[in-house]
This record gives sequence, C-alpha cells and structure tokens, in this order.
Amino acid sequence: MTQSQEDEADADGIIHVALDESFDPMVCVGATVAESDFATINDSIQRLYEELTGYSWLDELDSFQRFKSDGFHMSNDSADVAGRFVPFLGHTLGFNSYLFFSEAVR
Repeated sequence: MTQSQEDEADADGIIHVALDESFDPMVCVGATVAESDFATINDSIQRLYEELTGYSWLDELDSFQRFKSDGFHMSNDSADVAGRFVPFLGHTLGFNSYLFFSEAVR
C-alpha cells in the first residue's frame, strides 16, 4: 500500500490495532486502537525513541541496550524510559488502550 493509499484509507475511517501479550507475572493482553492517522502517532513514537536512545548515561544498563535494539517494551524498559513513554502515550490523542487480564495459569 502506498502512502497516498494509506492516507485515503485513514480518511475512510479504517482503524489500526496493535496487540501485545504477557504471561509473567500475569496473563494479559493489551490493545491500542488508533482511530486517527496512525502514521502521525508512529512518527511521534519514533521521535521519542530517537530522543531517548541519545541518553548516553543509560548506556551501561542491560535494559537500555535491549530498548535500543528492540524498541519500547514495558517488560524491558528501565524506569527512565518507561517514565517518559507511559505519560507520552497517555497524552497522545487519537487512540484508546485496553487491557484484558485472565486468572488462568500457564
């Protein structure tokens, strides 16, 4: 799909859903539903990622090295990274987040 096709699709009301799961310490799945221009949200996340990977004072942390290679993931992110990303998500317009938990054991 070309960029112009994506722009037209967004104008037609297509939503974008991103899922992530966790099995430890609890069983759950999270979903983010973007009802607006997904490319704009993704660009904002990329800019924050680029800013945070410039934090040379975190280079000694294994979790920071994982963040630099894998991107944002709550199970890997240090408090410094999560402390910037979580509020960023909370203030980004155009999406809703959902968490579903299960009492099932693995």
